[in-house]
Amino acid sequence: MLLVLSLAVISCSQDPIPEAEIREGRVYNFTITQQTDPNATTDEGIRTLTLVFTGADDRIVAVETVNPTNFEDTKTDPVLRGTVTLKVTEEATAVYAFANLDSENLTNHADIQGALTVGGTFKKEAIAQIAGIDQLTVDKDRAIPMSSHAYEIPPTGGTKENSKEIGPIVLYRMIAKVEVTLKNNTDADVTINSLSLGNFQYRDIYLLPYEGLEDGINDTNKKSVRPIFPNETSTPYSLPIVSTDKPITITAGMAMDDYKHYIHETDLGENNYITVSATIDGAEKTPVATEFSFVRRNDYLKIPLLLDNSRLVITIEESYAPIGGYPFENTLEGTEISVHEGSVVKLTIQLLDAADEPVSLDDLKLELAYSSGDLLLYPGETGETGTYIAQVPAQPTNENETSTYTLKANLGGNEYTQDLIFKVVGLDAVAITKSVPRSAGASLVLKEFYQLSCQTDE
Repeated sequence: MLLVLSLAVISCSQDPIPEAEIREGRVYNFTITQQTDPNATTDEGIRTLTLVFTGADDRIVAVETVNPTNFEDTKTDPVLRGTVTLKVTEEATAVYAFANLDSENLTNHADIQGALTVGGTFKKEAIAQIAGIDQLTVDKDRAIPMSSHAYEIPPTGGTKENSKEIGPIVLYRMIAKVEVTLKNNTDADVTINSLSLGNFQYRDIYLLPYEGLEDGINDTNKKSVRPIFPNETSTPYSLPIVSTDKPITITAGMAMDDYKHYIHETDLGENNYITVSATIDGAEKTPVATEFSFVRRNDYLKIPLLLDNSRLVITIEESYAPIGGYPFENTLEGTEISVHEGSVVKLTIQLLDAADEPVSLDDLKLELAYSSGDLLLYPGETGETGTYIAQVPAQPTNENETSTYTLKANLGGNEYTQDLIFKVVGLDAVAITKSVPRSAGASLVLKEFYQLSCQTDE
């Protein structure tokens, strides 16, 4: 339901043009709305509304200031949308809408308001300076500054009884919002010693929303619409969620209270992401990358985190045996592995969650290093992510002799190692005559640990 306020000339406007000088047929109905979520808090609405009318050469021809609490039949707080009916001077060809320009969250609000005066030139490249992260709060005394794109005013309007509709004029918040949840999916209570989000940027932004928001925010390409900034200067910062002096304990199967905070527009470029860092039960965890590489104004980022029991598992198998042979089907006892002469050995490492489902390991690096004994494996190579392939000689150097190799797995900067003892054996008559699937091997757990994962789907 639209909230309506019908005025010929809004009170508080700057140097309003006498109604007698505005011809009949220049009455317009401006619908103002927000790009917002349905769960907006009482502090996230429109406190003051400013309409700036421009004409030829971007000259400001009128400025109208509206108090949304005067909207007829207003019963909601926050005020998220409304309608204003105005008579508009013939000089006006476009209108811009702003909300809460007097907010302390807009640190250069005095300069901006001073520049929006009748007779001046409207600067489309004007810069807005948002309060730093320590001062960026939204409450009854500090509203969210907002702005819109330009909206054309047709030369022919309407009458008081039948006004011309313009809009909806969409207001975009000049800041973004992030929500973090953390669920303990393990079977034990867990202490979170620290938890933070990193890689945000504090920087100057444009007063007006960039055109990409208007063109792509609602279509299938909205994920590719990156923010645009007036310069490259930025200051990185992290957002503390749980601080070291106030650790929290999350009961098994439960979640911490949702964490919400306002943040700045950010663009980290390609292949660089907002990250989550944590210390859990006194152990620092490998930072987890979210899927967010940028933050636009008005974005609402939701970052659900899951703490689960995970295992880093090594699987050793002969990917194929020599012609006429077949791989052994024995299970692995300890870390000693028997392989056929002339076979190819593949080692695979997977990170398995509590449900034994594999977790993506794009940053896993493997190395198999000779340690002692006969050199039974030719130098191998890294295959697809998480695999290492090595060739076994056609003839063992010394039958029944063993060779020790060290498997090194580097995951997110943390290195895990495991010594593996290989024994090369020859083929026998039974091996030549039997026909079985050419894949065999076994697995062992390299490391068990709590794994923090991010479930975002940007």
